[in-house]
Amino acid sequence: RYKNSKTLSDITIKYGTNGERIFYGHKIILCKYSRWFQAAFTGNFKESEDKEMTLHDDDPDALEVLVGFTY
Repeated sequence: RYKNSKTLSDITIKYGTNGERIFYGHKIILCKYSRWFQAAFTGNFKESEDKEMTLHDDDPDALEVLVGFTY
């Protein structure tokens, strides 16, 4: 229901070769299933304060599988 929905979204993730793909997410959900997201959102990284992050070198299809699992 909330997967890739702007409703109550608190993070926008841009990904793909040039950041052309966009996913609207919820930090609490992503952190529950991913230690990587948990570290990014709670550590000393700009993503912990920002409402947007860009993933440059990650496989877009793999990210979509991960996000699909979390929701």
